[in-house]
Amino acid sequence: MEPSRLIPAPNDQLLAYGIKLTSIIYNFKNGRLIDIAFNLTGKHASNQMQQALLAAYGPGQYIAPLTGPHWQGNRVLLNFNPATEANPTSQVLDLFLN
Repeated sequence: MEPSRLIPAPNDQLLAYGIKLTSIIYNFKNGRLIDIAFNLTGKHASNQMQQALLAAYGPGQYIAPLTGPHWQGNRVLLNFNPATEANPTSQVLDLFLN
């Protein structure tokens, strides 16, 4: 089994829901895309992203130990990790199931 390969997107004009992202990383394993991570920095951007995701997908579920909402469909799991005082970077992780 091959290890996963992380491929960053080019850094030009990275936006999601009109919010500036610091990076997008595509993760491949065995030749298949297994997840995409959108990263952003700062509490303000984190709050904007959380509000955009809640508006787009509804309230989501909060399950420990996750610190933010997640939404699960039949083939995709979307998770939001908000920025905190200790960690100013937040992340939207889109996992592809099977």
